[in-house]
Amino acid sequence: ETVSEHFKKLEESYKATFPSYTLISDEEIKMDGISAHKYTYSVTSGGREYKIVQAIVRKGEMFYYLTYTALSENFEKHLPDVEKMIENFDIR
Repeated sequence: ETVSEHFKKLEESYKATFPSYTLISDEEIKMDGISAHKYTYSVTSGGREYKIVQAIVRKGEMFYYLTYTALSENFEKHLPDVEKMIENFDIR
């Protein structure tokens, strides 16, 4: 199963849980030198809108996730730190 196929399954559960789920972007990236994907999406929960970045990489039979969630109005504030974490992600 590829990361894209795996995320499609996750996405179905997100849509069921959050009817407001909206995929903003799907970007191919590298994590620890391995092809990966970075998904950005938004959901509404408890009357508040959240933006989420989820970077997913597969190594062997395991999927590894790095997820950042913030209120939409605060999302950009820590995004540079999140990008650095993705760049420095190291699977042991």
